[in-house]
Amino acid sequence: MMEFFKTFDKEDYDGLDCIIYTVHNGILKRFHRNADEYELDGLMVQTGGSGQGHFIKSVEYFHKAAADGDMREETVVAPGLSYIASAFGEQLFTGDGLQDGWGGAFELAYFANGKFQKLDDVLYVFWTAEQNERGEFTLKPFPYLVKTNYFGDTFTVMVQDNSEQDAQTRIYNICPLGQRDTERHTPPLTFTYLINYILMEKLEGPAMSCTSLMTNASACGFSINRANGTTCLEFSREFIEKLCKDAFGPGNILHNV
Repeated sequence: MMEFFKTFDKEDYDGLDCIIYTVHNGILKRFHRNADEYELDGLMVQTGGSGQGHFIKSVEYFHKAAADGDMREETVVAPGLSYIASAFGEQLFTGDGLQDGWGGAFELAYFANGKFQKLDDVLYVFWTAEQNERGEFTLKPFPYLVKTNYFGDTFTVMVQDNSEQDAQTRIYNICPLGQRDTERHTPPLTFTYLINYILMEKLEGPAMSCTSLMTNASACGFSINRANGTTCLEFSREFIEKLCKDAFGPGNILHNV
C-alpha cells in the first residue's frame, strides 16, 4: 500500500483522506492524511472521508468495552460489527449514509497475534419492531440481506432484496488500490457471524435501533432457504426469544410474525 502511494507526487493526493496501518518486524505503524480523530466513550477513533461526522454520530452509542481479560474474537470485534450494522441499517431505512457520502460497504479488520486479520463470512439481517396502541412491539423480518466474503484479496458484498415486487440480487467487488477483479463471485448464504439490526418504530418519539451479534453456533433455530429464485428466512420461537433478549434485555419478548 505504501509503495502504491509513493508512485504519486505528494500534491496529487493532498485532498485524499486515508489511514494506513502497517506492521514491520512486529512494530505497528500508522500513516494518515487529513484524518480527524474523535473521542468515542474514552477511546480515540480516527476517521477519514466525506460524511465522517455523520458516521460517528450514527455509531457513537454502540461502543461497549470488553470485560477485562475477555479477548475472545467475537468480543473484540463485536463493537465494530455493531458499527457496521448501524451504518448498513441507516442507509437502508433512511438513505442518509449514501446521500452524505459514507454509504456503500464496510470492511472490518482487527489486530491480533502481531498481524491484522480481516473479518470474513458475515451475514447482516434486518428487522423492524413496530409498537401498537397497547405499547407492545411486533417483530418482523425486513426482506433484505447483506452478505460479505473475501475471495482472495477481493472483498465481495452481496445485497439481496427479497421484496415481493422487486426481488433482486446485486454483487459488488471491492479490490485493493491498483487492482481489478471482474469475476462474479457469489457469497454463500452460510455465515460465521450473524448480525441482526432491529429498527424500533415507536408510536411516539424518534425511532431507535439496536443490534444483536450471534455466531453460527449460537444462532440455533435460524436458517435461510432458497427456492424458485426466492430466499426465505426461517426461525424458531427459541431464536426469536434469544434475539429479543440479546437486543432488549430479559423480559422484553416481542411478538413475531
